[in-house]
Amino acid sequence: MSLTSSREEAPAGAVTDLAAKQRRSQITYDKLIAAGFRLLEQRELDAVPVAEIAERAGYSVGAFYARFKNKEDFHHALVRHHVAERLIALERILTEISDEELLSAYFTNVVNTLWRNRFFWRACLFCSIQDPRFWEPFRDMFRIISDRLVARASQRAGRDLTNTEEMDIRFALQVTNGAINNGMINRPGAASIEDPDFIERLERAFRAVSGWDLLR
Repeated sequence: MSLTSSREEAPAGAVTDLAAKQRRSQITYDKLIAAGFRLLEQRELDAVPVAEIAERAGYSVGAFYARFKNKEDFHHALVRHHVAERLIALERILTEISDEELLSAYFTNVVNTLWRNRFFWRACLFCSIQDPRFWEPFRDMFRIISDRLVARASQRAGRDLTNTEEMDIRFALQVTNGAINNGMINRPGAASIEDPDFIERLERAFRAVSGWDLLR
């Protein structure tokens, strides 16, 4: 008798029950994540207790701890969700928006999304200061976005970019990301992220540093 034939197969009902349980667990997980982001639109992560996250999602504290070891683990889950969602949104912009509207659409989306999630983003920035490894998912995300912008510029120019041209685009993205992050933390300069022309200034800075308009 073979090992395969000697094993008893799980009843079909048990498999169905397991699949249903997994779906319910995923729904609970997703609702807790969504509740976390909603609460972080109002105040800092440290000021949001686990009990309130669970209550906002419609579950018990036990349901929270069945899926997350602690609030730090929950924060990491928020990061993974945020990165996945941002890559989908930005890929759509970088694929579907015309050359004329691309940079405006990109910076409008980035600034508005981060401002809406500013308390989440501030928590991420502070955590990255304490533990540089925390920033790795964002570093990977920005690398992907940078690659896509370089590819889009190359397509627009109808040729491969030189090393200098490519580095100018990557550096321009680094400069504008830094301006956004500084605006989230201490607002050190003349322009505030809340200013109505902040997005326009970011776009102009990116164009100037990257040489974007020369790549034709």
